Order: sequence, then C-alpha cells, then structure tokens
Amino acid sequence: MQQRPNDAPPPTNHILRPHHVQILRILMLTFKIYEDGSLPQPFLLHIYRVVLSEISEVTQPRTYKELHAEFLRAPMIDMPTPKKWLADYDKGIRALRTSEQFTAFFQNTTWLFSDKDDDENRRSIFGYFCRRCFVSFAKLSISAAIRLHQEYLMWTGILRIEYQIFKTKADKKQFAIPDGYSLWEKGQAVGDEQMATENLHRFFEQHFHEGNDSLLHRLPPLEHDRKAFLNDVQPGLHPFEILYDVKKLLKIANQQPLTASFEKIMQAIGLYDHWIDVQGGAFVEAEQWAQHTVQSVVWGTAGCHLLSEVEENVVTAFTEVGGDDNNRLVVTLNRAYHRAREGMYEDALAIMLEPDVWRGLTLNDYNAWANEVWHVLVLRASRRGQTRQFAEFLRQKKPGGEYMPREYWLGARETMASLVRDPLYEVMQMREVDQAHMCVDQLLTAVWHAEFQCRYGLYRSAVVMLADVALEFGMTRWSRRIVDEIMPQVRRGGACGHRGGNREQRALACFALARCVIAAGDSSPEALRESLPHLLVAEEDYKQLEILRSLQDVQYLLSVVYHNLDMLTERDAAAVRHLKTSEERMSAAAVVVEDWVADVWEVVAEVGAALAAR
Repeated sequence: MQQRPNDAPPPTNHILRPHHVQILRILMLTFKIYEDGSLPQPFLLHIYRVVLSEISEVTQPRTYKELHAEFLRAPMIDMPTPKKWLADYDKGIRALRTSEQFTAFFQNTTWLFSDKDDDENRRSIFGYFCRRCFVSFAKLSISAAIRLHQEYLMWTGILRIEYQIFKTKADKKQFAIPDGYSLWEKGQAVGDEQMATENLHRFFEQHFHEGNDSLLHRLPPLEHDRKAFLNDVQPGLHPFEILYDVKKLLKIANQQPLTASFEKIMQAIGLYDHWIDVQGGAFVEAEQWAQHTVQSVVWGTAGCHLLSEVEENVVTAFTEVGGDDNNRLVVTLNRAYHRAREGMYEDALAIMLEPDVWRGLTLNDYNAWANEVWHVLVLRASRRGQTRQFAEFLRQKKPGGEYMPREYWLGARETMASLVRDPLYEVMQMREVDQAHMCVDQLLTAVWHAEFQCRYGLYRSAVVMLADVALEFGMTRWSRRIVDEIMPQVRRGGACGHRGGNREQRALACFALARCVIAAGDSSPEALRESLPHLLVAEEDYKQLEILRSLQDVQYLLSVVYHNLDMLTERDAAAVRHLKTSEERMSAAAVVVEDWVADVWEVVAEVGAALAAR
C-alpha cells in the first residue's frame, strides 16, 4: 500500500525497554509454545488485548507485577491449559538470567515475523513489533546489550539493588504520569468534551520537575512571529532571569514600550532584596550593580543620555578597578562608544585601551571589548568615507560579535530587523536618488513605532527626516513647525561632548531647519539671515564628527546664503572651507590603512595574546 503524502513517516528512533522484552516473551510463549491452538479463545483474546495495549503505548507501561495480575484476571484462567501457560510465563524469566541466554532469546524471535511481503504472508502489528525490537537489539553494542539485560532483571525483580538507604526530598514527591493526557486524547476521540477538559487540567496540575521554567524562557520561540517568553516573579527565580527579560523587551520586534522594561527592572530590584533577605541567596557584590547597568542601557535607548550617564557613574564608582566585573566593562564600552558617536574617536579608544579596562578581562569579555574597539574604527571610517580602508584592512580584522552593515554604510542589503531603523534607512537610500517622497508611508510607520515604544532618540531623527521629505511636497511651514517643536530636545547637550544629546542628530536637525526657514520665507533676506546660525552649528558639528560629505553640503549652502546676502568675505571663506573638505575627502578615500589605526589594532591583538597565555 502506498503511503499517502499527508501521512507522517514512522519514527526512526526506537529505544528498547525492559517491558518490550517481556512483550516479546508473551508473544513467543503464545505463538510458538502454544501454537497448537490449545488455549481457549476467550483467554487468547484477553492476551491479545493486553499485548495490543502495551504495544500501542497509549497508557503508561505496566510493571511486571501488574502484567501478572492482569493475566490472573483473564477469563477461563482456572482451566488446565491457561494455568500451564501462566506457570510457564512465571518460570520463563529464570531462563534469561545470563547475558548469553538473553542474546539467544532475541535470536529466536526471528521466528515471530516473516521477511516476505506478499499477499499470502501479510504482516500483523505483532510481527512489526517483533521485527522492530529485533532490529533495535541488533544495533546495540555489547555493553548496551548487557545494560539492557541488567535493567530487565531489575524490572522483573530478580535482581534488586538498593541505591539509596533513605529517600531524598525528590523521592517523596509524586511526579507526573501520562494517564491524564491519554484520557484527554480518549475524550477528544469520543467527543466527550467534559472528560477531555478535566483530564487535561489534571495532567498539567501535576508536579513535573523541581525547578522553574526560566531556562526554557531563554530559548527563542519556535514560531517566526511570536514574541519572546517572559518570566513571572516566582519563588526560587534568580533576579537575573527578570533582568534578562529586559534584553528581550529592548528588541523593537517585540513592539513593547520601554515602560515595560522599567517595570521588569523594578521587579528585579524587589526580587533581589527578597532573594538575599528571605530566601538566603548567596550575596555576590557585583550582582547588586547589574540593575544599574541595565538601567543605563534602557535610558540610553530611550534617548535620555543624562540619566544613562548617572547610572553609568554609579556602576563605575562602586565596582572594582581592573577586575573582571562585567557590569563595569559594559558601562565603560557604552560610554566610549557614545563618545565616538560624538566625534571624539581618540578619546573613546583611549578609554578602552586603558590597562585598567582590559587587565582583568576573561576571554569572553575580551571578545566584546575587541569588538567595540573595531566598531569605533569602522564608525570613523564610514563617516570619513574610507571605504578602501574598511574593505582592505578593517573587514579582515573583524572579531566575533554582532555587526550590522546598515549601521555604517549605504547600499547594504542585510536588514536590521527593526520596525524603525529599517524604514529610516530606506528613506536615506531613496534620498540619494532624489526619490525620498516614495517612502512616506514607511517613514510615518517608523515615526509611529518610535513614539509608541518611547524610543525618543529615533523619534527625533524620524521627525527631522519627515520634515525633510515634506519639503519636496511644498509643505514648508508645516516642516518648519515640526522641526521647531523638537529643537529644544535636540539642542541640549550638544556642546563639547556633553552626553545630554546627540551631536549627529543636532547637525542633521539644524541643517534641515535652516532649509525649512529658507523655503518657508521664500528665500527672503530675513529668512536667509535667520538660517545662518543653524547652518553654522551644523557645520561645526559635522566638522567635529568628520562626516565629510554632509560637511560639504552644509558649506556649499552656507556659501550660497552668504552670496545672496552680499557677504562676499564670508562667502569666499566658506568656499575655501568647502574646497579643503573636498580635498580631505578625496585623500581619506584613497588611504589603505592609517598608521595609528594599525597600531591600535596591534595593541588589541597583543592584549588578546597576553590574556590567552595567562
């Protein structure tokens, strides 16, 4: 018979158990020793039912004593032939005391099934079972066959080994059995909804294990679009399991506002106090600063860098210098990378290359440290347009760790799996070919998700880009109004690396606001003069960040504004700066590797070698 395409294939793995051996003995005794048909039909039917139930495994397998009791209840058991059959059944286990007898028994089971596959020799379910057990036994090694024999003797009660004198706490608990689940399946099959529901409840109310499900919750969900599992506060749960939930909630794909992350942090703080004071957990000094580290990350994600800096300072002040505390390493790397994003690349590298930072690193933490150094170098190369240095040097030096090309380069195909950043990236790419107006729907979706999820840093960038796109539709006054509304948030903290803001975001916003002012004022002299302060701020910020292409754009517009205001001296100075930036950009693009960049990476390699040799 051909297998239907919708039928699942039979399982390929089969584990031979002691009760399987006993079923083979029953079949051998019934069909070989008593093949003359002397057994009464009712008694034989009872044997069939018992064996079918055991082979199908719809319930928990019976023990040896339960099987014996089942045959004692068989009809016509008082007749001579069934009595003799039961006596042979009891005596048969003594014929399998040695490993040689056990192996010989399996060799004799080939009599129970036929290798022929024609209409005259159809196989029964008993034959399939016997053949499967024989094949499984043939695959066993010598040691595995001996172990199965020992387990069978212990299962029948011939061999008794007491491994524990006293029962442990786990031995006194009744663990889960599959009876409830099998009854639920039976209720489903016969349409008895009440029986099915009651037995399903009874099955899952059982005691399955001693721990909690926090380890399972660390695993990603099986379904593609399903959100990650979160832990509930429960006895015996370590506070770090709750803090780990914050990492899941920080992913934009979860579509949860950052307030949910703060709720988890508060739960972790309360659980930590309960863990130490009530449950008597071991006090580890480094663990008490973990929630401050997580808070710094969440505040930074929300765009509140001043609060993030406060939490980082707490961790830095109270953790050991030069130790292996991961909390201190995380806040140090985050602080250094933020400085790099503010244009202070050398300061950022100096922070990370400080011996007190890498001296106590483990090899796992070293990988994170080296990866952050690499990211700072890639960030600088991408802003300066040094594609050759990245392609011929930095790419080959990449350590293990997360890297998303879209964070640094235009034209990358690999997405960031973000409901906010990916649409913003598409708008930037379309803007390169003057087609940004085609991405309005994606941009509005990004604005909504950023605001709903309280990611105000991304929200401010999205609003600036929305105003820039709206200029193409002639919405000059509306564009100026929405940029003006967020400028107080963007402007604060932009001076001299203050962590209250984002210098790149401020430069983009000032450049966009200047163009909105000019467009809304119909390029009048008053509008041109009003745009000058914004252009000067944007120029200074882009110069500090070394984003050479954007710096050229600002300087070009600045020279045009000066020209229309008849400020010839300032116009010529802006033109000279534009020419100098163009030459610097061409020079940077031609560099294969800068000497100081190679020296930095050599230090990273030497640190790794020294740590590995400890």
